[in-house]
Amino acid sequence: MSHLDSCRSSDLVLINSRLFPQPVKIRVEVIFGSPGKNCLGAGICRILSVEHVRVRWKCPSALAWLILSSEGSIRLAFDRSQLLPENYDQYFRDHMFYVEEPYSIPEPLISMLNLDEFTVESGLYSVKVSAQFLTVIF
Repeated sequence: MSHLDSCRSSDLVLINSRLFPQPVKIRVEVIFGSPGKNCLGAGICRILSVEHVRVRWKCPSALAWLILSSEGSIRLAFDRSQLLPENYDQYFRDHMFYVEEPYSIPEPLISMLNLDEFTVESGLYSVKVSAQFLTVIF
């Protein structure tokens, strides 16, 4: 029988470190837009695993890392040096990332993160800015 209490912050850190011992990172391509608007609009239209052969999308897209942090949060970290200026201006304005409609991360990616499912809910998400990355935490 465990004496861990998920309501106590110190026990929560211990529980999470057992569940998520280290960050899991997957290189992905994020197609911007809204799925219901044929990738127009704001948010995430698709997230695809990066394959060896690159596809040139008609829709705005960017390479990113899909990350399951050691705390159990899902993040998308976009490399600033690879982000087109027009995508930066349109999707990361004022260091906010707007998701128009919910987006369920595809099962193959979710299984690589060792999760059952994850949906990015519609809403406005703050963007953490560093010298190298723009990181959205869902």
